[in-house]
This record gives sequence, C-alpha cells and structure tokens, in this order.
Amino acid sequence: MSGNSSKDNVSDNSERIRALDIQDDAPLPEEKHKKEQSAAAVSVFEVASDLEQSLSSLVEQFETSNKKIGTSFDDISKRLLSLETKIRNYKGKPQ
Repeated sequence: MSGNSSKDNVSDNSERIRALDIQDDAPLPEEKHKKEQSAAAVSVFEVASDLEQSLSSLVEQFETSNKKIGTSFDDISKRLLSLETKIRNYKGKPQ
C-alpha cells in the first residue's frame, strides 16, 4: 500500500500546486479594485471630454447668437437715433 499511498500524495500535491497556480493568476482584491477604479476614471474622463465639447459648442452658438442680437440692437439703436433726430429737426422747422 505504500506504493499506492505515494501516488496519492503525488496526485494530491499536483492538485494543490495547480490550485495555487490558479490563485496566483487571479488578481488580488486590491489590484482588482485598482483596475476597476482605472476603468471608472477612464469612463469619467470620456464623459467629461464629451461634456466639454458640448459646452464648447453651446458657448460658440451662444456667442454667435449674441453677436447677431447685438447687431440687431445696434441697428435698432441707430434707427431710433435717426428717427429722434428727424423728429427734432421736423419739430424745429416752422410750419
């Protein structure tokens, strides 16, 4: 039986070694956590980049709209001043 027992020990040891090898390949909880954090950070960075581009586009559209509105207000202002001048000139003329 001693021959059989030694084969059983070898077999048991081989299984233990395989189990240890598998455990060595598995990431440690800390490493797994770090990888998850890295993946989350990359995801957050991508979302932040998308938001930055969207905000940049919105700001550009807003500035363009403001320029158009500003031009319109300038035009209206000039026309009102012109009308005011014409009214003053008209009032000042003898009838």
